[in-house]
Amino acid sequence: MSQLCAETCQGGRRQGRLLFMADVAAHGQARYLVFYGNPLAELPRYATDLQVEGEGYALDIHNDFYTAHLSRQMGQMESLRYKGPKELELSAAAYYGGVGHGEPAGIDWGHDYFASNR
Repeated sequence: MSQLCAETCQGGRRQGRLLFMADVAAHGQARYLVFYGNPLAELPRYATDLQVEGEGYALDIHNDFYTAHLSRQMGQMESLRYKGPKELELSAAAYYGGVGHGEPAGIDWGHDYFASNR
């Protein structure tokens, strides 16, 4: 599985950072070949247990280990639940409570004021 990020284009030159899973022992070495620019190449089909339900922003994403619930209003992550032996949940609603600025809080930020009495 791989992901391209930090992509830029300047003067007709495209560059970016390619992130991918690598299995290399500590202090070991491995060589990976990255092929690109072939419009006829077969699209990758990675095996995954990841399932996505919903449409647009209103998504619930889960696999055997986690469940993520996205805001129905803006798509920001509202909660993340770990399905391990000790189920843990990171939830903006449980921590912040209330609604601020007319939208729910996300787990990575909180509003500076709330509509409730908090």
